[in-house]
Amino acid sequence: AWDLYVKSGILSGQVDDNRDTVIVLLENAIELDPEFILAYGRLIAIYTNEYFNGYDPDEKLLDKARHYLNLMGKLASDSPDYHLAKGFFHYYSERDYDAAMAEFGIARIRQPNNSELFWAMGLVKRRMGDWVESMEYFEQAVNLDPRSFKKSRLTAETAQLIRDWRKSRKYLEQMAMIIGPIPQLLELRYFLTISSTGSLEAAEPVLGELIEQFGSDEMAPAREMQAYLSRDFKTCLELVDLDVEGVPEEKLEAKAFYFKLNGQLDSSRFYYKQLLDIASHALKRDPGHWLNWLGYAKAQAGSGDIPGAQISARKLIAMTEITSDAVSGNMLWDELASLFIMVGEPDRALKFLDETLAAPGEFCVALLMLEPEYDSLRNFPEYSRILKRHTHQLQPDIIF
Repeated sequence: AWDLYVKSGILSGQVDDNRDTVIVLLENAIELDPEFILAYGRLIAIYTNEYFNGYDPDEKLLDKARHYLNLMGKLASDSPDYHLAKGFFHYYSERDYDAAMAEFGIARIRQPNNSELFWAMGLVKRRMGDWVESMEYFEQAVNLDPRSFKKSRLTAETAQLIRDWRKSRKYLEQMAMIIGPIPQLLELRYFLTISSTGSLEAAEPVLGELIEQFGSDEMAPAREMQAYLSRDFKTCLELVDLDVEGVPEEKLEAKAFYFKLNGQLDSSRFYYKQLLDIASHALKRDPGHWLNWLGYAKAQAGSGDIPGAQISARKLIAMTEITSDAVSGNMLWDELASLFIMVGEPDRALKFLDETLAAPGEFCVALLMLEPEYDSLRNFPEYSRILKRHTHQLQPDIIF
């Protein structure tokens, strides 16, 4: 049972998605040892995380996690591992961040140097919007477990979200030391160089180096970004067609978007109408999720139903989930800006872009400067004021 548990931990820390294999290993470990509380704890974290992130929104996952948590409580209710698992349950299944932090605090009394606890507290604090404290917890987790890829990855990601490019580079380098120069990490170097410098010229040598090392096919997403920012939409469309492993809906959306930017409006509407049909079905399945409303509103706008898209956009704004989570909530503001550009409301688009840049998130001032999507906003005085307010985010001396 212990060997299976150790193997599950090794697989959990790798780059590839090994969730299904990890679950089988842990369930087999429990079958061999029904009192193996560490295996219960890891399964609870996995099941509730799958539910939380939408990998599998089935309520049966929560029932399984709750069952294992009850078993852990009967076996070792005073164990720090039980309180760690209970904290994950509060966090992932209930989004009760205060309760999660309370459980992690109890566990920390007994295990003050448990890197998993610091990592878990960093995750929760990030959702609560306590970004400085979150970063501190993540860095402590990495210091205690410097060989963990997942901990270095989350720390680098959080540094990126708060636009601390120096720390982002530091932990990206640590990830490379752990896992080696894999294409995903080197591609991230290219994206972060654009984000930190706001310069296509600074990023071009990085992309050239990556293509030389791994070939142009492996670097297709970075090549697509370079073509997009260079306004070479024909190459963007060619790269989308070559992506045989891409998600079909995402490929449709990319083609609709690039055809629109390229002035081929009939072709763009053709793909947006296909997306509208897909988005309508998704909305019927789950009308409470803002991502479904976003996809539906964009498809409406792209298909030419501007009044309908405007109504859907206002429903999006009214949804409380937009602001209740400091991570996923901030993800939506630049998407809303794109939507309001599509429906011809530039003032609202600029408002959301300003709010996006004022909060932590993947969107940064470099993208506002470079992306063709915002060309229609550049002559507005407020656009220039927004750039000026947020230009401090650029650090041209940091090349990844």
